[in-house]
Amino acid sequence: MFFLENIWLIPLLPAIGAMLMFFFGKKLQKQTVSAVCVGAVALAFVMSCGAVWQYTHAYGNGQPFEKVMYTWLGSDTGHLTYTTKDGYPADFKAQVGFLLDPLSSIWLLFVTGVGTLIHIYSTGYMAHEGGYYRFFGYLVGRRGSVFVPVDRFLLPSQVGERCR
Repeated sequence: MFFLENIWLIPLLPAIGAMLMFFFGKKLQKQTVSAVCVGAVALAFVMSCGAVWQYTHAYGNGQPFEKVMYTWLGSDTGHLTYTTKDGYPADFKAQVGFLLDPLSSIWLLFVTGVGTLIHIYSTGYMAHEGGYYRFFGYLVGRRGSVFVPVDRFLLPSQVGERCR
């Protein structure tokens, strides 16, 4: 279960690539920039393939896999409680973690696979342009932010709908 337990590496790898480009990219050669950025996204694709493969074999019935990293708000002591509309107390917990289910598996493979192809194509497309490291820093940084959708987040327009 290496890939599922380390699913947090999938968005982290492109983020590390972006940080390297923003801090050290100006000093690097174009081949090094290409290797770091394409390698970060390609490695995220390999991790995604491994995670989806392990998920389909371990949770073949469609049950989601959830990896909770930590509890952001709330605790097990019951200090953050609220009352439901039925009058019963309930614990409030906001957890940070990763969830993999059949739909997110498809999108994870799609985003990482197509993202890898985009990065490979961009190495040739941007070969004769200035700001090569900056372009790849933004490109790989955008790829890392796509991997982290927010789960159970109430948008202001949805608060009224959920409270009724």
